[in-house]
Amino acid sequence: MVPGSFGVGYARFEMSEFIIVETKRVVLPGETHSFPVAEQGLDHLTIGDQIVYLHREGDSPAGVGVLATIEAISASLPGTVVLTVRGEVRVLVSTSDRGAGAGTAKTAEDLGAGADEARAGAARDANRYQAALAELGHTADVLQEVPEDPIEASYRLASLLRVSEPERQHVLERGTAAERLRLLATVFTRERALLEATISAGGR
Repeated sequence: MVPGSFGVGYARFEMSEFIIVETKRVVLPGETHSFPVAEQGLDHLTIGDQIVYLHREGDSPAGVGVLATIEAISASLPGTVVLTVRGEVRVLVSTSDRGAGAGTAKTAEDLGAGADEARAGAARDANRYQAALAELGHTADVLQEVPEDPIEASYRLASLLRVSEPERQHVLERGTAAERLRLLATVFTRERALLEATISAGGR
C-alpha cells in the first residue's frame, strides 16, 4: 500500500497501488463516513493511511471509487473494525488486480465544458430542493456557500441529496465536474417536484 502522501484536494498521480475496500455505501470526496469492514488483511492499517473505497451493488463492484484517508480505527464485532475515513479524490481503479483486495488507481478529475455555468445552475436547484425539504418539516443540510471550484462544488452538492447509494455512485461516475453538476441539477429538480407534490397533497 502507498502511505498517505497525496494530501487533500485534487493532486494528480498516475497508477499507484492501494488497499481496496468494497462497500455498499458511497464515499464522496469531502465527506467523512464510518464503516464496519472485515479485519482480515487490514490489521496493518494506521491513522493517516489511504485506501480506495469502491461501491459494490450485487456481484459487480464499480470501476470508479474514491481515495480516502483513515481518520480513526475502532473495534467492532469479532473479525471486523470500524474505519472512519474522509474522501479525498475521485479515482479510476484497474479491474485486473482487484480480486486480491489490492489494485491500482489513478486520479480522474476534469472540469469539462461549461463547468462554471453548470455550478451556478446546480446550486440554484439545490437551494430550491432544500427549501422544499424545509417546507415539509425535514431537517435539511445547510448550504452555507457553494465552493467556487466546480469539482469541489459537484461533491458538496451531491452530499446534500437524499437518494439511494446507486444513484450517488451514478453521480460519482460522471466523467467531468460539468457532467456531474448538470446531472445534479436534474436530480434536484426531480426530487423537488416529488416533495412539492407531497406538499400539495397535504402530506406534511
